[in-house]
Amino acid sequence: MNSVAPSLREHLADDAQFEELTRRFVERHLNETCREDDPEFESVYRVLVPALAGHFSAMIGTAKSPIEKIFIRSLLLSSLKNDPISLLPMPIYENAEVEIEEFANYLRQFREFLAPARRVQGGLSAVLRYWEDENNKGAMSDGDHGRLNGDFIKYGLFGGETAFHFSLQPRFPNISGGRSMRPDMMFWIPARPTVRVIVECDGFQFHSNKDSFVNDRKRDRVFANKGYTVLRYSGTEIFQDPAGSASDLYSYLMDIRAGDPDTDTIVTA
Repeated sequence: MNSVAPSLREHLADDAQFEELTRRFVERHLNETCREDDPEFESVYRVLVPALAGHFSAMIGTAKSPIEKIFIRSLLLSSLKNDPISLLPMPIYENAEVEIEEFANYLRQFREFLAPARRVQGGLSAVLRYWEDENNKGAMSDGDHGRLNGDFIKYGLFGGETAFHFSLQPRFPNISGGRSMRPDMMFWIPARPTVRVIVECDGFQFHSNKDSFVNDRKRDRVFANKGYTVLRYSGTEIFQDPAGSASDLYSYLMDIRAGDPDTDTIVTA
C-alpha cells in the first residue's frame, strides 16, 4: 500500500483537516482555470466553485458510515481536481423517481423562463442585475432570488443539465412488490434520463454473511430491472485506497458523460 495512504485517510476522516484540504483544492483549481481576459467569467466562477464544494461537504454530513464519508470526500476531491461542475450535489430524496421527474419539469420551466430574460436583458451581468432589481422591489422572495441566480449560473451559463447530479441515501418506496429501498448513492444526468447509476459501499459489518450477500444481489436485480446500473465498492478497497476507489468511480461516470447521448444504453448488473 502506498506510504502516503494513511496520511490521506487521516485528512479524509478528520473534519478540520478535510476542510483545509478542500480549500487548497479549490484554490488550486481556481488559480489554474480562471482567465484574466474574461473578468466576468472569473468573478462568477470564483463564487460558484467554493459554493459547490460547500454544498458537497454539507451533503457528506449525512453519510451513514465512516467508509462512506471518506469515499464521498475523495469523490469531491476528484471533481475539484478535474471539473467541479461535473458532479452537482442534490438533496436527500424521499421518493427519488418522483422527485427527479419533478426536478426535470422544473428545469424545463426554468429554460422557458430564462429564454426571454436573456433576450431582453442581454449578457450575464445584465440578467443578474435584473433579478436583483426584481428582488429589491419585492417581486420575488430572497429564496427565489438566490435559487434563480444559482440555477442560472449552473444551468444557464455552465450547462449543468449535462452534469451528473448526485444524491445520498435516496429512498425508493414501493419499488418492487411494496418494498422500499434506500441505496447509498445515486447519480443521474437530467439531460439524459436513461443514465442512472446506483453505487453501494459494502462495509464488512453489514455484508459479511450469506443472507446479506443474497439480499444484496436481489436488490441489484430490482434496480437493474428498473434501468439502473449498480456498482458496488467494498469497504476494504475504499479504506485501503480511498483516492483510487473514488477516482475509479469518477472516471467511470465521466466516460458515460462523454459518450454519445443518442446511443445511451442501460448496463444491467
